[in-house]
This record gives sequence, C-alpha cells and structure tokens, in this order.
Amino acid sequence: METLILLAGLLDPQSWLNALWVAVGLGVVIFIHELGHFLAAKACGVKVEKFMIGFDIGGWKLSWRWGETEYGIGILPLGGYVKMLGQEDNPYRIREEMERARRQSGDPNAADETPKEGAEPLSEQDSPAATALDPRSYLAKPIPARMLIISAGVIMNVLLAFVLSTWAFNLGVPYPPAVVGQPVPGGAAWEADLRPGDEIIRVNDVENPQFRDLQHAVAFGDPEQGVELVIRRPGRKEPFAVRIKPKQVPGAPIPLLGLTSASDLVLADVPVIPGTPAADATPEFAPGDRVVAINGQPVENYADLQAALVRHTDETIRVEVERAADRTQQAGQRVPIKVAPNRMRRVGLVMALGEIVAVRKNSPAAQARARGVPDDFPVGLRPGDLIVEIRNQQDDQPLELDPVTLPEQLRRLAGQAITVVVSRQGNQELEFPNIVLEPPRWVDLSPSLGSPIGAPGLGICYRVVNRVVGVVPGSPAARNGSFAPGKDEITRVEIRQPPQEVEQADSRWLPAPEVTIPLGKENPNWPQVFLAMQDSLPGARLVLYVQGRDEPVELEIEESSQWHYYQRGFIFRPLQYVRKASSFGESLRLGLQETWQQLTVVIRFLQNIGRLGKQIGGPITIFRQAAVHAERGFVDFILFLALLSANLAVLNSLPIPVLDGGHFVFLLYEGIRGKPVSERVYITITLLGFFFILGLIVLVTAMDISRLFQ
Repeated sequence: METLILLAGLLDPQSWLNALWVAVGLGVVIFIHELGHFLAAKACGVKVEKFMIGFDIGGWKLSWRWGETEYGIGILPLGGYVKMLGQEDNPYRIREEMERARRQSGDPNAADETPKEGAEPLSEQDSPAATALDPRSYLAKPIPARMLIISAGVIMNVLLAFVLSTWAFNLGVPYPPAVVGQPVPGGAAWEADLRPGDEIIRVNDVENPQFRDLQHAVAFGDPEQGVELVIRRPGRKEPFAVRIKPKQVPGAPIPLLGLTSASDLVLADVPVIPGTPAADATPEFAPGDRVVAINGQPVENYADLQAALVRHTDETIRVEVERAADRTQQAGQRVPIKVAPNRMRRVGLVMALGEIVAVRKNSPAAQARARGVPDDFPVGLRPGDLIVEIRNQQDDQPLELDPVTLPEQLRRLAGQAITVVVSRQGNQELEFPNIVLEPPRWVDLSPSLGSPIGAPGLGICYRVVNRVVGVVPGSPAARNGSFAPGKDEITRVEIRQPPQEVEQADSRWLPAPEVTIPLGKENPNWPQVFLAMQDSLPGARLVLYVQGRDEPVELEIEESSQWHYYQRGFIFRPLQYVRKASSFGESLRLGLQETWQQLTVVIRFLQNIGRLGKQIGGPITIFRQAAVHAERGFVDFILFLALLSANLAVLNSLPIPVLDGGHFVFLLYEGIRGKPVSERVYITITLLGFFFILGLIVLVTAMDISRLFQ
C-alpha cells in the first residue's frame, strides 16, 4: 500500500513542479554565494580556475570552459565552491597548491614538482607570503583584498535575503497571527487558562506579533523567567497580561507553552474527511466554502465554531456556508446544509482512569472546596489526585469512569452540580461537593503522543492507564470474549486501514495505511489511539498486543450507538493575515526588518544550541521544508529562500577553518602579526575544521534519516 501512495505522489505533476522549484531555489542561494566570491576575485585581479555549484566528487560533473574559468555543476548538491589560483580549502592539498602558485610565478627557487608525502613543510620565513608568487594568485594579493574576496559570499547572501524579503512584502506576505487555536491539554498555556480565540497582542516587547514571534520567545527565552503575554479575549472589554513559564511536554525537545495556531472558517482544498458526516451531507461541501452560521447562530471565528460543535455534539446541525466566488453558479450565496452527528468510533474497551496531571486556573476544579476539612485547607483538586467517584448531585447517580466518554458525560451535565471523590497521595480520600460544571467551548484532546485527556467543563486533565477495566456489552471486544478486565494490559496498538478504502480515498487527505502506537507506563498513549480511531476510514481494524500473550488480538473499529464525537469531518484552512507594503519605500523598510529578523534568529539559535540542538536539520530537512513552502505558494517559498540565504550567511561567518569565517580569522591574524600563521599550524587547524564540518554533516544527515522513520 505504501508503494501505491508513493507512486501516486510520483505521478502527480504538482509534485514534480514543486521539486523543480526547490532545486532551482536552493541552487540560486548557493549560486549567489559563490558569485560573490567570483566577482570579488575578478575585481581584485585573481585568476578563477573553477566556478562550481555542487561538488565534483570523483570527477563527476557537468561542466564547460569559458575563458580561463571552468564552470560546472557537481554530482554532490551540498553547496558549491570557487577555486582560485593559490587558494585551497582541502587540507590534504594545501601544500600542493602553495607550491603550484610559486611555480606559476617563474620563481627559480620553486620546486619542480609537487613535494612527496611526508616532506618537510615550508618554514615561516619561506612561506608563500614571503616568496615570489604568480601576481594573479590569491596569495599574492594584499590582506584587505583577500578579506573582501572571502567576505563577498556572505555579503551577497545577506543582500539576497534583503532583496527576496523586499520582493515578498511588495507581493503581500501571508502569516499566521498570534491567535490561539487551542491550548494543548495539560500544557502551560492550558493551566494559565488561555482559550481558543484569544488574541495575543504583545509577546514580551514585541507588539502586534505573529505566531512565530511567540515561538521565538519560547525557544530563545529563559524558561525560568517565562514569557509575558498581553491577551485580548472576545467578550472581555480590556486586554489583560499574564506571564507563563514554558512546560516540558512529552516528545518535545524543549519546554513549550503548548499552543496551536488558529484555523479559519474557510474549508480547505480537501474540504471534508472521507467517511464522516460532513462527507455524506447533501448538498456537498466545497473548497472555499465559508461557514457563517450553525443552527441559525452566526459564527465569527473558529473558536465560535468549535463551541457550537461541542454544544451540539449529539445533534444534527444546520451548517450555513457562503459559497466561494469561483463557484460561479452559487458565488456569494448562503447555502444551508444538514450534517448528522458523528458517532464515536470504538472497539469497546474501557481503560483505567489515571491520576489528574493538571488543573486549569479559575476552573470549577481549581475552586472546589473539600467537605469536612479545616478552613485553611488548600482549595481545589490537585495534580496527583486520583478520581474515585463522580456523582450527579441532582439524582445522586454515579458517572461511568470511562476516560474517553467522561468529558462528554460532564458536557451533558453543564450548569449542574456534581460531587467528586478523590484519593490523594494514596491514603487520603477527599470529597468535593457542589462543583458546578461550565459549558465547555472546546475539546481537550491532542494527537501528540503522551498528551492527556481533558475535561474542560470541570477544568482537569488526566492520564489514561493502558489497563483494561471494562468491556462494553455488544462491542467488538465483547464479541471477541478474550479480555479479562482488571488484568489485561495493552503494550502496543496498530491501526490498519482497509486497502480498498485507501485506494478510493482522496490522495490529498489520506491516513497512513498502518500506524503503530506504543503503550506502557512511559507511553500513556491511549488518548492518541482514541483520536486515531476517530480519523480512521470505514472498516479499519485495531490490532492490540496484550502483555503475556503470544498472539495479538484484532478488532474491527465500530461506531458507538451511545456516544458521539464533536468533530463532523470538516477540514479548514489555517488562519492567515496578509501584510502588503503600500509603497516601494515601505517594501524596503519591511524587507530590512525581515532580513534583520532572519539573521538574528540564526544567531540566537546558535546561542541556544545546547537546548535546541535536536532541532538542527540537514540537507534532507532543508529539501523537505523547501518543498512544504513551495506547496504553500510563491511568496512563502521566496521568504523561505531568504531565510535560507540568511542562514548560509551567518553559518559561513563562523570562525571555523574551511568556512569563510575561518579564512577571515587567519587573515586577521596575518594582518596583526605581519606574517601568516605557520604552514604546520595552518594545516593542523584546517584539518580539525575539516573533520568537524564533515562530522557535523554526517550527524545532521543521520538526524534527518531518523526523522523519516519517526
């Protein structure tokens, strides 16, 4: 099945077009860098012997000669180089190049042939700088000229970043605003009571930020100091400030705030998920449709839409859409479409409810008071509490402690009072009566491995233990009859999509044919199994590996007759604003700001390399990211190339031998001392730099490959 999907991608003309854009774009960034060295060398009278894009390993190249210079494209597309007479980056050929530069000058003292391996190096007094050299040799030029030649590549990359950024703002740059799509359950922002639809109008000192400014503030800031945010909340008159400390979440290399960016109300190019109520609705939903109302109530943003979907989870709803302008027959018309509720997909296993891992600020759970405790006893439920019982105070009936249906049970009791009984620290049982549940406006579920399930009406997040404690009567698990509640523990789950459904599904939206999710004490991933089941195609099957059993148990995923899932199968475009310069002068100003931002981001990343090292990407990551940006559109792609050019400028400026910055340091030393570093020291340091860069390339490539299999 993976082969079929791969072939479908290869046959897609758009994939080939994107690949061409990527190849040309990356080639331009490298070409401009090498062009800087080339033009500076020519201006200083240095003979340029080669101008290569890519490396001609083993002589594999496509090249031609024009005048005294060979131009070509090498077989290894990891960069490029300009080969000047007397200048050599390969530490194994440095001495050979020095001798050749002397011989071409006609110096009678120059060696007649290349020194054999192991020959004594030149002394400091007899170094190339102190002997006759070809006047067009790089080594024969004064230090300022050589500094200009070495720096020219970096300068050209900075200029390219500026030109591309300016061009982008002249066309109009789309960007995701700093609007909260959803707080990640149990994350720092979730605990601080940030909500879908909250607009962040300041991040530390940055006014009117983009979503990336929020990401940069977290990545480059001090986790202990936290991030200061100013929030504008719909329905609240005045903005308010909050300082949030990033929190470590499962699977993340660094502490995070735990926020996702917002979606728009406009349906994406693939508007619905196959096999869902939205896909079965008549008339059909179409790309570009804008949702404007649910059951006659206007929706102003995605947060309103989420709230309406949650409020009517188990009801048929009337979705009113405004047709896109390119649908000429109905352009601008409002069309009501009835959408049935989405039945929850399950196999009938009830897993154990784990301990509370987070309590949301200002929530009913945070303000609850325990019965029969002193007045100074701390208020609220706490992380670490284990829920023993939840009762509806109206009829004193206990709720079923099924982790995946508990949020929906609480939603149905919104506005009513419940009693929660918890076990604290394993030896203290506390009863919290009169907790009035809030009407939930979103669902606390995340596809990230290790994320807990949240009950927003109560304001808690809890783990799910991978131990079976019950079986739903009449379910696939009940019909299988092999599960022992209270004993069986699931160690791994595989979700397999039916091949015939995969072949018929839209290739632009397609779940993986097979997904493996590990389970265990260190992998509390049943919430992610639950979410994967909701996104599965009709006829999908769950393969469960049970501790102590040799053979796995395979169950068909079926629709529940009792419970529903709030999502109906809509796929929305991400929320984006567009910033377009109103004049050429403003384009220049915005381009300059963007270039400075790109350069400083790279520098700040390097300053925090100890914390952010796992996020380094190599050639595979660069190519994949370039393809993603090419898919998003031309403006997004040229901004990515601007960022890549800025990256190349900063990295080449580092004082590492073999890189431009390393050569510049050697020249600086020569200018201060009045003579170059000795050949022995030069070769030794250059070799160290060479092996460092080679090792770094191997490391980031290995990291790239490992990401492909994650």
